[in-house]
Amino acid sequence: MAIMVNQAVLAHQLFAGITRRHLARSIEELAVPWQADLEGRRHVARGGARKRAEGAGAVPGWSSSTGWWPR
Repeated sequence: MAIMVNQAVLAHQLFAGITRRHLARSIEELAVPWQADLEGRRHVARGGARKRAEGAGAVPGWSSSTGWWPR
């Protein structure tokens, strides 16, 4: 069972212990190292560099037999 939590509640100063402004700055500061770590783990899991360009591959929802396209 997943527990749904409102982001506004988590960002509240009483819950986070810091102001929203400080929380936003901290998130901005940590975003680049977090993304680099994520890509590093993906690189290891793949066993090397990407084989295709980012975003390459099948289009979700497209079916050539029905011609359905998500809107």
